[in-house]
Amino acid sequence: MDNEQSKTLLKKIESAHFDASEYPRLEELAALLGAEFAAAVNEQIGAAIENTGVSFTAMNGQRSLEGKEEKYVLFASRAANKSGSVLVSVSTGLAGAIAEAMFGGEFTLSETAGGSSDVDVAILGMTLNKVLNCLGGAEKPAAAHDKKTPAARVQAISFSSKEIERFEKISLCNIALDLSLAEDTCADAIIFHFPMEYLEAQNLLEKGRKHDVEDEDASRWRDEMNANVNDSEIQLDIVLDTFSIQLSKLAKLEVGEVIALPNSADNETSIILNTADGACVIGNGRLGAYKDNKAVKLSSDLKP
Repeated sequence: MDNEQSKTLLKKIESAHFDASEYPRLEELAALLGAEFAAAVNEQIGAAIENTGVSFTAMNGQRSLEGKEEKYVLFASRAANKSGSVLVSVSTGLAGAIAEAMFGGEFTLSETAGGSSDVDVAILGMTLNKVLNCLGGAEKPAAAHDKKTPAARVQAISFSSKEIERFEKISLCNIALDLSLAEDTCADAIIFHFPMEYLEAQNLLEKGRKHDVEDEDASRWRDEMNANVNDSEIQLDIVLDTFSIQLSKLAKLEVGEVIALPNSADNETSIILNTADGACVIGNGRLGAYKDNKAVKLSSDLKP
């Protein structure tokens, strides 16, 4: 498999958890976002929440947002200098708790899903405006409190809106924060969805080394990141054959019955990779045996 084929295959992988410790500036960004969110909430309602955990995943936008409609409120932010857009998912439990505390109620963290009112969303939007001002298009997170940093614009959007269609197929780095208050905890309470291109433009995907002349085009970290992804394990399915059957006949199948497979005579198999876009046949092989184990011998080149 050549380099271009390898890159194509990597793009099709559903998701990958990665070790952000190799990218110190990414960890700094996560710590900054957690601190800014805690400070904003404390300023609004006087609740001393803490960021107690963080996780990083990389996947396409469709997978990043899948299944979150019932549990999260979605926001979009664009820096005033148009340096890039960021999506933010906030749990409905957290949104409701902040709004309730603003009107004199008790602030509690909860993972319970539920609808959010327009008031909840509006108040949460003000909170996120304060948090995302630390991005503002500045090249370094350290510029969070720089008065010259342009302000971010945050607005609530629907998970089904056309505005997020352009995020569905691009690669996103998702930074999920766990929050706690006293004995209350809320896992993945807030998730920041950063396009990889945005992080690259902000120089946040550099490894722990100085940016030298030999790497002015950032090609070295790209190679290193591709190498790290290449080390990730993926699951391949070996399929001998597929066939169609009426549902009524399927219900009548019993133990001991024989099912004829049209292509089983030559033991030809398909090698399948499950991707974000569905099952993808990347090659073929022949079923056999090797050292007392069932085995498959490739009969074609792998073509992602």
